[in-house]
Amino acid sequence: QVENWPGTTAHFLMQEDVVAVCSPTLIRKFFPDLIQNQSSSTLDLSPEQLSQLPLLQQTTRPAIWKEWFDSLAYNAPYAMEGQRHELFSMLAVAATHHLGVALIPQMLIEKELSRGELMIVSSHKLSGSRCYYFVYAEQPHNPIMLKFIEWLEQETTTRSNATMNY
Repeated sequence: QVENWPGTTAHFLMQEDVVAVCSPTLIRKFFPDLIQNQSSSTLDLSPEQLSQLPLLQQTTRPAIWKEWFDSLAYNAPYAMEGQRHELFSMLAVAATHHLGVALIPQMLIEKELSRGELMIVSSHKLSGSRCYYFVYAEQPHNPIMLKFIEWLEQETTTRSNATMNY
C-alpha cells in the first residue's frame, strides 16, 4: 500500500480498467456468425460465450479471470486454466496471435485496438482492482516537481478519456 511507504509522497493518477480482448480471427473461429458483418472494434459477448474461448492467464494475477467472472456472478468452471504469461505485453502478443482472450488494461493496448489486431469482446470492465500513482521522495515545496505532477495528471486524464471512446 502506497500510504505505508515512509518518506514518500504519492499522487493518484488513475484506476486500472481491465478489458477482455482477443483477435477478430479468434472470434471468427469460435463465433463466425457474430463477426461476419462486424464493422466495430468491439463485441459484447456473454460470460457464457467468453468461457468457451481459450483464456490467457497472467502469472502475476492468477485469479484475474475468476475475479472478472465473479464480478458478473457467473461461475466459469475453467476460469483458472489456460496459457500463462508473465507480462501484459506477452498477453497482448499471444492474443494478437489468436491464442486466446486476455484481460489487459485498455490503456496498454491502444495501438493494437486502433490497428484492429485486437478487439474488446465485452462491455464489462474490471475496474478498481489496481491503481496507478506517481510516487516520489518527500521534499520541500519544489515548483519543478509540482509542474511535472500537473502535466502528468493532465496526460493521464487525457489518455483515460481517450480510451473510453473505444
